[in-house]
Amino acid sequence: MVSGMSPVEGLEQSVTTNSPEFLVVEDHPMVMRTLRTYLQRVGTVLEAGTVQEGLRMFEEHTNLAGMLVDVNLPDGLGTDLIREIRRRDPVLPILMLTGSDERGWANEAHALGVEFVFKPIVTESLERFSARAVARASSGDDSLAAVVSELVSSHGLSPREVQVLTLSLGGTPRVALTDEMGVSDNTVKTTVRHLLRKTTADTLDDLVQYVMRAALQRRSAPNSASDNLASRTGSSRPPARRAH
Repeated sequence: MVSGMSPVEGLEQSVTTNSPEFLVVEDHPMVMRTLRTYLQRVGTVLEAGTVQEGLRMFEEHTNLAGMLVDVNLPDGLGTDLIREIRRRDPVLPILMLTGSDERGWANEAHALGVEFVFKPIVTESLERFSARAVARASSGDDSLAAVVSELVSSHGLSPREVQVLTLSLGGTPRVALTDEMGVSDNTVKTTVRHLLRKTTADTLDDLVQYVMRAALQRRSAPNSASDNLASRTGSSRPPARRAH
């Protein structure tokens, strides 16, 4: 950490505000269109249709938020591609896709350390996966990413809500969120309102401070972060909304 920088300032500087990039490796045009339409709401979509093309694009794009990989591709199995990606990047979020209902694919996904979904893909599956991927990619700092990911799981945050939170964690002022996210002011207002309702926080600033404190506790006591957080707040949830 730079001399004279507070711990919170260090956490703020670890947050990236770049648009998350998702690499989709899928050869079926209709499925690709569905995935593209959804993922473009939360980031940039890179497309590949074969194992070799997917590997090349993975090598060319070093800051991916996540990958979505079909099992059956024209030049081989998506599992072979995932296995090679895992060798190079053990923690990149990956969602494995298949139209087959064979349970063996689920076991293979578990062995590779990736998430798994059957086609046709439901929006809820994409939302959960992309929200966790955006949280990890945007937070930069492992402790921040862990706290944001916990909020995603426990409070059902959407990818756009995660984007608002991580941009705010990085110091982006409320008035600049519209430009940073490339959406309308009404969309930002609605997203912030839903985010505060889900987390029971009074304001976005309150939620940011909660996440910062929780992340700092994780840094100082990583093995007992959950216990410390619970003893401070009475639970692992953000502080409840005050009565007005």
